Amino acid sequence: MGASPATGLVRVVIPFCRSSLIASFFLAAAVSFDEFMIAWFVGGVHETLPVRILNLLQGQVSPKINAIGTVVLAVSVALVLLAQRFMGVRAGRPAARTATE
Repeated sequence: MGASPATGLVRVVIPFCRSSLIASFFLAAAVSFDEFMIAWFVGGVHETLPVRILNLLQGQVSPKINAIGTVVLAVSVALVLLAQRFMGVRAGRPAARTATE
């Protein structure tokens, strides 16, 4: 229609895919949130949350571990629920079909 590729991308493609992009961000964050091995190798000199939890577990079991585990679980569930909201998925119903399906 006479628009440049950049204008078409910004005004058509990105708004059309916005909810999918946001949902994929939340799902990726939920999946990678508790990846211990990557955090352990990439963390370097900085102590990340999974490494800190491992260090706490090597000693005696403390209530801090239960609290951290609860927060990690709550964040993971919240990210998945946000992703489902942006995808338009309701409990017990599949996502709405598009006109091309």
